[in-house]
Parts: sequence; C-alpha cells; structure tokens
Amino acid sequence: MLKQLESIMNKEKRISAVAVFFMIFYVAIWLIHQNLIITDYLGIHIFLQFLSISVAFAIAFEGWLSYPFSYSQHRLYVAAMFFAAGFFDLFYIMTFISERPLILTFLDEPDRNWLWVIARLTVAIFLAVIFNIKDTDRITIGRNLVFSLAVLFIFLVVFLNFNLNFPDLLTQDNRPTFLKTVLEGVTTFIYFLTTIILMLQYRKTKEEARLYFILSLLLLSISEFSYVLSYDVSWLNVVGDGYKILGYYFFLKGLHTSTIKEPYEKERRTQEELFQSEARYKRLIEDSPDGNIVHRNGKIIYANKHAVQLLKANDRTDLIGKTIYDFLPEKYHSTIKENMENMIIHNQLFEQTELAVYDLTNHKMIVEVSAIPTMFGVEPAVHIIFRDITARKELERELKEKNEILKHLSSMDGLTGIPNRRSFEEILEKEWKRNMRERRPLSALMVDIDYFKYYNDFYGHLAGDDCLKKVAHTLKNQLKRSGDFIARYGGEEFVILLPGTDQSGAYIVAKKLCRSIEELGIPHEKSESGPYLTVSIGAATLIPENTHQPLDLIQLADQSLYIQKQNRPSEV
Repeated sequence: MLKQLESIMNKEKRISAVAVFFMIFYVAIWLIHQNLIITDYLGIHIFLQFLSISVAFAIAFEGWLSYPFSYSQHRLYVAAMFFAAGFFDLFYIMTFISERPLILTFLDEPDRNWLWVIARLTVAIFLAVIFNIKDTDRITIGRNLVFSLAVLFIFLVVFLNFNLNFPDLLTQDNRPTFLKTVLEGVTTFIYFLTTIILMLQYRKTKEEARLYFILSLLLLSISEFSYVLSYDVSWLNVVGDGYKILGYYFFLKGLHTSTIKEPYEKERRTQEELFQSEARYKRLIEDSPDGNIVHRNGKIIYANKHAVQLLKANDRTDLIGKTIYDFLPEKYHSTIKENMENMIIHNQLFEQTELAVYDLTNHKMIVEVSAIPTMFGVEPAVHIIFRDITARKELERELKEKNEILKHLSSMDGLTGIPNRRSFEEILEKEWKRNMRERRPLSALMVDIDYFKYYNDFYGHLAGDDCLKKVAHTLKNQLKRSGDFIARYGGEEFVILLPGTDQSGAYIVAKKLCRSIEELGIPHEKSESGPYLTVSIGAATLIPENTHQPLDLIQLADQSLYIQKQNRPSEV
C-alpha cells in the first residue's frame, strides 16, 4: 500500500508538469499566431485561462490515475467535473476569431461566452453537491462510466449551445447583460455557501485538506466576484483569472492532501507502528523461556534461541527449512496437519496439549504445546509455543504411583493383608446401588473366630496374629468369584459380600467356609467347640431397595451371628 501511494505521488508530479508544459507550449504558439503581446489584457486573459485549464486537466488526469488506489468517490467525481469544465474553458479560448486553422472558429461570440459561464457554473454546482455527500472508500461505480457521463455532458452542452439560440450575455457595446450578472452572482453565492459548509465541517474534522478546500473556494469566490464587476476584458478579468488559477491550484493541493498525502502519512505511521510492534513482539519471543517456532505450511521459518536449545540444534540454521513433522512421531502427522489447516482457514486456536517429540539427537521428550495463527511478514503463518515437561511428567508419574500405593495401603488391613473395614464400606455402597439397579439379591456373611480371646490368652498374641492371617488367607481363597469380597471387620471378625447371591447360596458358601477353617487343624485347647479352631458365621440376604440402607444388611448378618454364637457356636 505504501509503495503504491508513493508511486501515485510521483506520477501526479510528472502528469502535472507535462500538462502545464504542453498548455504553455500551446498558448505560446497561439500567441504567435494571434500576434498578441503579453501586455495586452486579452493576451493575458487567454494566457491565464490556459494555465487554469492546465490545472483543471491535471486534477482530472490525477483523479483518473489515483482512483483505483485512493478509492475516493469524491476524487473521481471531482476529476470528471474538472474534465468537463476544462473542455468548456478550452472551447471558449479556442473560439476567438483567427485566420489560422489552429483555432476553432465554428462558434460565435455569444456561444463562446456561454461556454465560459457554464464552465464556472458547473464547477460551483458540482463542488457544492460533492462536498455535501459522504465520501466512501469502496468502489461502487467505475471510473469509465463516470468519465463517459462527463464526455456525454460536454457533447450535450456544446451541441445545445451550437444549435439553440441562447440569449446574449453581452450587449452590443460589450457590457454584461442582467442574465450574465445573475449567473455569475449565483456562481459566487454557491462558492461562498460551500465555503461556509466546509468551515463547519472543519470545526468537527480538523483535517488539513479542508483548509485547502476552504482557501480554494474563497479564491474562486473572489474570482467570480471580479467577473461580476468586470464590463470587458480588463484588469478585473485578469485579477479574476489569477484568483481562479490559485483556487484551482489549492483545490488540487487539497485533493492531493486528502486522497494521497494523508493516506500516505497514515499508512506510513501504521507501518512504523507495526514495525515497532513486530520488533517488540520478536524481542519478547526471542527472550521467552519457552520454545517458539513459526512455520508456514509445516516448514519452519523462524525459531527462537530457546527452541534451538530444546531441540538440540547448534543454531537456527539447523531448524530453518525443516518441517515440524521431522520432530513428531508419524502417528501424529495427519492429525496435526489437519489441525494446522483448520487454524489458518477458520482462524482457530490450537488448544494446549501434550505431545511426544524427538529432538535432533533423536531423544524423546514430552512437550506442552499450543499454537495460534499469525502473520509473519505479509503472509499467514502458525506460531507454535512449546516447553519441555518431561521431568514434570516423570515426577507426576512417580507421585501417582506413590498415591496409588498409599491408597492401597489405606484400604488394606496391615496384619492380614486383606481389605479393611473402610474399603469394605465403599464396596458395599457400590454393590448396593448396582444390585438395586439390576434387582438382584445381595448377601453378607459375618465371620467370627470362636473363643479367640482364650486362644490369645493361652497361646500368646504372636500366635493369635498368625492365626488371624491363616484364617483370612483361607477364607479369601475359598471365594472363587471375582465379585465376592472379603474384609477384616475388626478384631477376630471378618465380613464377606456376595453380590447376586440368594439366601440358599449364601448358606452353602458359609458351610464351605466353616469346613475350610476346621480343616486347617489349628490346635485350640481352650475351645469349648472341639480341639481345633472353628468359626461361626451369620448370614443375611436382601434385595436392595430405597426403603433400606446398605448397613441394614450388615446389621442383619451381625444379628444372625449373635444368635448363632449364643445357640450353637462353630456353625452357620
């Protein structure tokens, strides 16, 4: 954009110089043909008119040239308007009577005066209209169409002027008629009114170009007022011509300022700010403790110093030109490629994730990575930010393992090696809900070692501990289903949970457990049930419902055990 504006500014200067040169060259030839001297008012008038025509055509040509880049509808309309006004003034000058074929002679003096007045009136009316409509930077109408309409307007005015008998604007003694005075007065009033409007606009916008436009219209107002006061080609005409040239010049300068200079300065400031912002951005990236990589279509085009260190490169050149897929396991390639494409197309963020990558030494590491779409230079790219979390992940793994061990230890009975009461209550809650959903019976067995206090007192606590271990191990080995669960409930009591087992099934399991303990043949001289160690078992069965609680099942089993111990120990 900046280079285009600079090119337009240079072309404008060349066009203005060429236009003025050819017009001066043409007027010099005309003056030679007319045998006029520069001190003659008519000669000066014609010379100054040619200069104003030069500026008018310069405005028109520059508007045509710059419109595709400035995208100003005002500039296009003004260019077309000055194109038409310039031709009217040119026809006016070229219709002075001459014996040379270089000059047009098909229009008489009244027709010529009408063209001159129409040219000035056209400028005044169109400027008033243009400055009261909002400018836009969108191309809503083609310049070919606008200039075609201007050409059509020129031909229409010339045709009507040539074929219709317009009223004379000058009397026989070359004095202005009332109609000419009114037309020039209206033109002066329009210029003055437009100037007031621009002043009000300037109070709001404070734009430099508005000042040039205001100055231009003031000069044009003075020019028109001079023509109103003039009765012939006299010094007042020359003054009016001079102010007209100055008015056109400052209008051209205003146009240049509003559509080329100001956008140029704004674009230059924007690019400087962008450059400074990019410089700060790059410094932040370069000093970032994380690895930062920018790639386009997978190909790395930038890497900061920390990325060089993390990927075990000697310098940036080892990374530039490689693809991000050179550092990723093949199983990630298709997924990463799809995500990167979506990021560019839909401007989506690549959410932070963890990936396994390999550095240039083929060493594997775990990285935490995120990516965002960005602009690198003038083209879209992807900015990847990553950090090595291998040590952290290893620490997390070790911590997880230790937590699992702690959790396991907290749920196990330290003496017997089977789950403890806390673990049993958690399993009971889960099994209760599951069997409730499935409408299946749930049975519980409360196991108590008979006369264990006597065993401890007679054989000692070490023997008692060993006895508890053997009983727990035996009971556990007798439970063949994966869903059956045994836990030490407290002291010499054990509890067994049998999901999906009805009352008769629970009875069979309990009898089997009693026999297995008795078959251990652990001597118990103080037992009142026999010479060997025995257990008593209380059984209970419920189909879980909302009207019951899980502990209701345990209470029933405990009550059953109590009754059994009172009546017939060592049985079910």
